[in-house]
Amino acid sequence: MRRAFTIIELLVSIVVIGIALMSLPLAIEQSAKSGEVASMQDSYYKAYSLLKEISSKPWDAKSATLYLDGNNSLFLDVTNGDNTLSRVGNARIGSFYPDNTMRIFYPNQTLASQISSTNQNSIDGFNGFSESVANTALSTSVDYVPDSAARNSDIEYTTWNISDGQTSQTNSTNLKRIKVTITKQNSKTPAANLAYFSSNIGSNSVALK
Repeated sequence: MRRAFTIIELLVSIVVIGIALMSLPLAIEQSAKSGEVASMQDSYYKAYSLLKEISSKPWDAKSATLYLDGNNSLFLDVTNGDNTLSRVGNARIGSFYPDNTMRIFYPNQTLASQISSTNQNSIDGFNGFSESVANTALSTSVDYVPDSAARNSDIEYTTWNISDGQTSQTNSTNLKRIKVTITKQNSKTPAANLAYFSSNIGSNSVALK
C-alpha cells in the first residue's frame, strides 16, 4: 500500500519550494555579478600587460629608428621641456652615483617626434590603439606632460603635472604619459585608468664623464 502525503507534509513541501523559488533570482544575480567580476579581472590583467608591453618600447619613434640604424638610444632634444634638463654641450647636467658617469645627447640636435600612431616600434605608435576584451574595451593614449626639474644640493629630482597632455612636436617635453582606459560595454564612463610615465633618459648604455 502506497503511503500518501499528509496535509502537513504537503504544506512543508510547498513552503520549501517557495523559499527555493524566492532565492533563485538572488542566486542568478550573484552568478551574474561573479561573471562580471571575472570579466573585469581579465580586463585589468590585459590592461596591465598592455601597459607593460608599451613601456618596454623605445621612448620615441625617432630614437627607435636611430637604434635600428645601429646607434645607441641617447637623449633627445625637446622644445618645451624644463631648461634644467636641456643639453650642455652633448651632455645633461648631473651624473650617475657612484660611477660618476652620464648619458649624452646625439651629437647633432635631434628633436623628439610628434606623437602619432604610424607604427608600433616605439611608445608613440600606441597612441589611439584600442581592442576589446570580454565585455570591455581598452583604449590607449600617449602624450607629453609638463616636466619640472629642481636641484636640491647634489640631488636632482623631477615633478610633473598629469593633466594638459600634448602630442605635437612643438610641445614636446622630457616626460610622456601612457594611459590605458578600461570601459565597460555600452558605457561611456571609464571603469578604470592605468597610467605609466616614461622619461627621456636614453638607453641603459652610458658614456664616461
